[in-house]
Amino acid sequence: MRQLTPHERRRGYSPGSTRHDLPSLVRANGWSGAKPLRWLCNRYIAKNGLEVVEEQAPKIKEFLDVDMKFTEKVALITGGTSGIGLAVAKNMAEKGAKIVLASRSEEKGHKALKEVHAISPDAIFIETDVTQSNRVEHMVKETVKTFGRLDFAFNNAANIEVTASPSTHESPEESYDKLMDVCLKSVWLCMKYELAVMVNQKSGGIVNTSSMDALICSAGTAVYAAAKSGVIVLSKSIAQEYGRDGIRVNSFCPGAFMTPMLASHFEGLSPEEKKALENKYKDFNALGRIGDTREAASIVAWLFSEDSSYVTGQNIIADGGICFA
Repeated sequence: MRQLTPHERRRGYSPGSTRHDLPSLVRANGWSGAKPLRWLCNRYIAKNGLEVVEEQAPKIKEFLDVDMKFTEKVALITGGTSGIGLAVAKNMAEKGAKIVLASRSEEKGHKALKEVHAISPDAIFIETDVTQSNRVEHMVKETVKTFGRLDFAFNNAANIEVTASPSTHESPEESYDKLMDVCLKSVWLCMKYELAVMVNQKSGGIVNTSSMDALICSAGTAVYAAAKSGVIVLSKSIAQEYGRDGIRVNSFCPGAFMTPMLASHFEGLSPEEKKALENKYKDFNALGRIGDTREAASIVAWLFSEDSSYVTGQNIIADGGICFA
């Protein structure tokens, strides 16, 4: 009988099993939940073909209705440790993608990584500062070093502390610089190094997070709004520049989703004040509710998928019905 390789032993093969014996692997690893089985099925379909999986594992065919277009694809997500970024990571991991989470906080990064690992083992965390060129370059190099390629990039990093600013005449110049660095320069830096990889591959997809403040101006957010408007225009320009290289670039404008950034607006308020603010958000849009981050994740995943293969240079708005322009 053929001896098992170390890789086969780690994966739970028995001496009498073959590489295509999916049911024995499921039993050996104790996998029973839908998400791990989806990941396993996606990998086996990519490697062995759908007919093999259906023939040998008819009892789990109910798990094969997942979009499998992200299998073996690599997605880099900045700001991926919470909110919409983490939701996107989970969504794409369920559909077979290999995930790279990037954030400044190592503690939050490893906590988020555990959540993604509950879905798929193909995920890593890279501590980074997206306002620093050398750190961004390292982030992209580590992604390619680990997984061999880079297919999708969700440039989503933000900083709660710098979204609002005092009156313009009272604002220090440093406040302007910090806002621009975090909200606009970081997107340019990320794309600079991401595009270098994607151009060589002749394929890739990028989604850059903007904000409703870029579309609906309000007092106290002048610089933030200007930076996020810049993200939209930057995305459109890069889409024009790299379309013939097989790279699509779009921006995403989320409305009120229940994220840590939105939650920060409720801090320090009394229960009555929190309820009033929540109702204000709900009354502000046509659907009358705050969005779930999983809804935002579905939109970003769609922008990466082949279902949107003719969409580039667009700003996609998901606001529950605030901006109808």
